[in-house]
Amino acid sequence: MKKLELTRPLCIFDLETTGLDVCKDQIIEIGILKIFPDKSTQYLTYKIKPDVPMHPQASEVLGIYDKDLQGYAPFLSVATEVFTFIQGSDFAGFNSDRFDLPILAEELLRCGLCLDLDNCRTVDVMKIYHSFNKRNLESAYKQYCNKELIDKHSVLADITATAEVLFAQVQQHDIGQTMDSLSAWSNRELNQADFSGHLVFNSNRDLVLNFGKNKGLLVRDLYNRDRGYLDWISRGDFPLYTKSMILKEIKKII
Repeated sequence: MKKLELTRPLCIFDLETTGLDVCKDQIIEIGILKIFPDKSTQYLTYKIKPDVPMHPQASEVLGIYDKDLQGYAPFLSVATEVFTFIQGSDFAGFNSDRFDLPILAEELLRCGLCLDLDNCRTVDVMKIYHSFNKRNLESAYKQYCNKELIDKHSVLADITATAEVLFAQVQQHDIGQTMDSLSAWSNRELNQADFSGHLVFNSNRDLVLNFGKNKGLLVRDLYNRDRGYLDWISRGDFPLYTKSMILKEIKKII
């Protein structure tokens, strides 16, 4: 029987949030299942009081309202513990590349902590699943594990189900058993530098703008030609992670 092979810890995580805007919405619950190469595990879960109100549609889906979060601490109070817990790990989740990782990166940056993904691998279980099916976590859990997902939208239930689905995918599909092979199946576009797609890498791993009038221009060249445009980005409604990538690139040349 094929089994998932790990060379370092794998953090499988799930977030519940105030809404779906990566730049503006915030975490209200986080759950992380940390699996070590010897298959031992640790859990970390927190409910969070956000600084922004719940979006009505999010409350309708989750059954969680602003009044339900009043007794919990803000993310700032647990940010360092979360950051330390996930250091040196790879990441996996269900729709994590497009949503959970960007939101987590934004929340950590608001607390002065930068989640550097350059040296880790990410697996989006949903992308593997959608390579073979076009459904959601509940359907994936039923198909791969023959179980009903009870208490869905609970982070503990979701991360446990996601872990079980991932293990079943390794067994049932020819997608490899290592994080390298799984990441290749599910990862973001190989040249994408940030989560939102505003930045990409060229063949030399130089950072390149991927939107607007300066699309295709190296960030370092833009710094020399039009710093006002970079100032506009820094003040604009762009993800903090995107801004941090640009700042990191600029620091290389000044």
